[in-house]
Amino acid sequence: MQSMEFSVLTADKVSSAAIWAMLTEAAVSPKPGLVDRANSGSHRDMDFFTLIDSALALLPWFRDCALAGFASGDKGLEPSEPVVLFEALRPLGRKAEAEMKKATAGVNAHRGYIFCLGILCAAYGRLCRDRRGPDLAGLMEFSKAMTSALEEDFSGIDKSSNEAGALSHGEAVYAKSGIKGIRGEVSRGFPSVTEQALPLLSRLLKQGHSLNDAGIAVLLKLMAHAEDTNLIHRAGLEMFRSIQGELRAFLASDPDMEAIREKAAVMDREFISKNISPGGCADLLGVTFFLRRVFV
Repeated sequence: MQSMEFSVLTADKVSSAAIWAMLTEAAVSPKPGLVDRANSGSHRDMDFFTLIDSALALLPWFRDCALAGFASGDKGLEPSEPVVLFEALRPLGRKAEAEMKKATAGVNAHRGYIFCLGILCAAYGRLCRDRRGPDLAGLMEFSKAMTSALEEDFSGIDKSSNEAGALSHGEAVYAKSGIKGIRGEVSRGFPSVTEQALPLLSRLLKQGHSLNDAGIAVLLKLMAHAEDTNLIHRAGLEMFRSIQGELRAFLASDPDMEAIREKAAVMDREFISKNISPGGCADLLGVTFFLRRVFV
C-alpha cells in the first residue's frame, strides 16, 4: 500500500509540473513567431486558449507516463529496461495525440511535449523506485538510456522518401541536412537545456527577474544554440544559421533585460511576416521550466 501511495504522489507531482511548464511556456510573451498572450505568432490554426485546452487534455498522459515508469521497476533495473519502458510509451503516446487533437479540433498543438515531457515523466517515475529519488544528472542519464534506440528511427530515411512527401517535418530536415532536431536533443540528454537554458533561468530568477522575462531570455538562448527542425523546415537552413549567428552576436553583447524584450518583440514581427516559428525551442523552454519545477 505504501508503495502504491508513493507512486500516486510521484505521478501527481510530475504531471502537475508538466502542465505548469507547458502553460508557463505558452504565457511567456513576446516570443518570436510563437503563440503567446499577445498574438498567435505564425500559427493561424491556434491561439493561447488552444494551448490551454491541449495542455489540460494531456494531464492524464503525463500521469500515466510517471505511473508506467514507477511500475517498470518492479523487477529491478535490467540493462534493457529503459528501452523497454520507452517502447511501452509509444502506444500511450498515440492515444495522447488523439486526445490532444480532440481537444483542439485537430490541431497538433503539443506533439513535441508529448514526446519530451512524456519521456521525462516516465524516467522520473522509474527513478523514484530508488531510495534517494532522481537528481538532474540521473534523470538525464536514464532519459538517454530510454532513447538510445532512437537512431533507428532515422535508419530508413532517405531523400526519395522525402520527395514522396512521406516524412514528418523533422524527418524531412534530417533527410536533407542530417540534423536530428528534438530526437537528437533527447537522445543526448537535453544538452541545450542542461548546459545553456537551465543555468541561465536559475541565474536570472536569482537576480530577481520575472519568470516571463527570464523565459524570453532563455528562449533566445535556445534559439541561438539548439538545432530547431521546425524553424529549419519553415525558414530553410541558410536563414536558420543566419538567425543563430545574429542571436549569438546579440547575446554576446551582454544586453540588459529591456534590450532582450525589445529584441524578442522585433523578431516576433519579423517571424510573423515570414511565417516562421521556433517550435522546437519552445518545447525545450518548456522542458527547462519542467526541470526547474521538479528540482527546486
